Amino acid sequence: MHLADDEVHVWNADLGLCDECLASLKMLLEPAELARAARYRSVQHAQHYIAGRGMLRTILAQYVGIPPVDLCFGYTVHGKPFLIPDKGLAPVEFNVAHSGGVVVYAIARGRAVGIDIETVRHDIDHEQIAERFFSTEERSALSEVPVSVRTEAFYRCWVRKEAYIKARGEGLALALNRFSVSLRPGEPAQLLWAEDGMSEVLRWSLCDLPLESGYVGSLVVEA
Repeated sequence: MHLADDEVHVWNADLGLCDECLASLKMLLEPAELARAARYRSVQHAQHYIAGRGMLRTILAQYVGIPPVDLCFGYTVHGKPFLIPDKGLAPVEFNVAHSGGVVVYAIARGRAVGIDIETVRHDIDHEQIAERFFSTEERSALSEVPVSVRTEAFYRCWVRKEAYIKARGEGLALALNRFSVSLRPGEPAQLLWAEDGMSEVLRWSLCDLPLESGYVGSLVVEA
């Protein structure tokens, strides 16, 4: 699979696989991954983990040219996974997100990427979550959105913020209210403000993902 330096490839898949497919993907996992799958109390969650991890290995193998079972992963101090390249192979960056029965993958070379996906739910207190985690600018913008589309605007904001912190690889060390993203209907996906200044804002590109009804997703790419 050819991946140019100025490209990002996004894959999405259904985690609800048949038993035969699941068994084939399970054979690609290393002992640590199998042990993690075994710790899930829910059979469905364990199957989704096996499917998602097996497909990740299958996808990445197409870019680096080695068998899926031979891929080795490392983790940053904040828990972001990365691919440990074999000698002579060009480094590949990736990020993964899943919600419900859907998983998405972002693949790039030489640039950080972050991706997030969420199932749109109408049974949670979105305003309370926004009050706790969103920036002042985002809370103000959300309050101006018509009530009929406010839930969708909330999720647009959430996935853009999650994708951004995943791209930076800092996890919970980066507070969600230390930066602002766009959220109004029809407004382009973009990082509007960050405590680190305009150079940080200009460092990233954002775009929304075209997903099936009931899901929202966002991709954040360095440069």
